[in-house]
Amino acid sequence: MTDLPSLLVGVPVLGRPANAAPLVSNLRETTPSAKILFICSRQDKDEIAAINALGLTPYLVGEMSDPGQFATKHNAGYKLAVDGDFEAFEWYFCGADDLTFHAGWFEACLEAHRKTGACVIGTKDLGNQRTMTGWHATHFLVHRDYLECGTVDEDGKLLNEAYSHEFCDDECIATARWRRTYAPSLAVVEHLHPDWGKAEWDDTYRKAQADRSADRVLFESRRHLFGRGRPR
Repeated sequence: MTDLPSLLVGVPVLGRPANAAPLVSNLRETTPSAKILFICSRQDKDEIAAINALGLTPYLVGEMSDPGQFATKHNAGYKLAVDGDFEAFEWYFCGADDLTFHAGWFEACLEAHRKTGACVIGTKDLGNQRTMTGWHATHFLVHRDYLECGTVDEDGKLLNEAYSHEFCDDECIATARWRRTYAPSLAVVEHLHPDWGKAEWDDTYRKAQADRSADRVLFESRRHLFGRGRPR
């Protein structure tokens, strides 16, 4: 596939400046046509400096102490990709700074879209077994048109910001499946997470999991919204 559609890879970051350069190198090798948007907290000076050193300008959203940063930052990045100061991108990838994109991942996602017409395309992360079966995706590709759908009960957002961190992806994928616009793909976007022994635990990982139990309760309390009745 030679003429690929436009793609913005959104990368929320918090306190991991050493991850920026390897991610950019990997993306430039596997997906040279993609543009990369680091979404950074205003006070995260070391992260901002590391991104600037790569010739990129981070998009500043919120403060380092804010909860729910993964969802909030991706919502800001997705909206910017669709109708902000950037060019209008056809696709937005919900990424992170602890990923390795395997060769052909974007083409594999586009093939799944071509076959199904789905607006949300899942990838395999080589860790979470639900992604390997195609039932879930921790990082995923989203078509620009999907922003019009909003979350299940809030317009203009891709992810529910009520979650501290965990389960916002579960709700997003479950909602897209309920709307019959989710499809898995053969794309491999490897998640270098401590759960799979591929990274060391740090303050950012610990912050992400600190409220896992509360996030699970919230998800379970909302499941009826995207599992019954007709999709909106």
